[in-house]
Amino acid sequence: MNIDPRFITADQLLDPSVDARALEIICGHRQDLWAAVRIHPKCPPALAQWLQNEMARPDFNVPQQQYSPAQLQQIQATQVTQATATKQNSNKLDADQLRGKFIPVQILNLMIIVTGAIGALSLFMPVLDLGSLGSYNYFAEDLTTSGIRYFFFFLIGPILGVAGMITKNKQHFSGAATAALIFALLTAFVSLTDISDVNDLLAGSAGIGLYVMAGASIALIVLGALQLFNLRISPKGKSSAWQSR
Repeated sequence: MNIDPRFITADQLLDPSVDARALEIICGHRQDLWAAVRIHPKCPPALAQWLQNEMARPDFNVPQQQYSPAQLQQIQATQVTQATATKQNSNKLDADQLRGKFIPVQILNLMIIVTGAIGALSLFMPVLDLGSLGSYNYFAEDLTTSGIRYFFFFLIGPILGVAGMITKNKQHFSGAATAALIFALLTAFVSLTDISDVNDLLAGSAGIGLYVMAGASIALIVLGALQLFNLRISPKGKSSAWQSR
């Protein structure tokens, strides 16, 4: 027999070089293979009977299989690969989550992208109309800093949403929904407050940009909340806390 009996596996027992003598040697080293040896075609009847009697004893315990250093290294490498694949797969949306509860995840994600883009465009529309004095947007000289800040607020969600559509990664979808929800709460408060304040001015009124900004913000709040609810759906379709794995 060309196989070391200390490190032989059950599959290797089928090797043609494994004869009756080899089986006896294996039994002396590998108690965990007794069951496989007992039913081996070349196992002598006397050895098979002895193995059956030994395994029938109440105090018989099957030990863990022994491995050579090379086999241990291969097993460890396989375990690392499987663990990495499991983690990567766990970050992917499954079919139930893609379908969503009310609206498919991809559709909601696309709506977040479009609505965020509309909100960003609203910043270039008139937000203050002073009649004969003209109108101003959030990128006017005195409002540029606010315009840049709100522009970022409206685009961070869509940027993550595009990444989610490319990767199908739960974290990207969740990030897009969370960013849209948080920043939309801020822009909704700002736009609604500005509409009220500007309309109180005797010399001016709120421009269309503020109304579009408010509408986009409110829509993003709803879409972000629905998306986060979708991502809490377990693979079986039941609601459970979404976990980053």
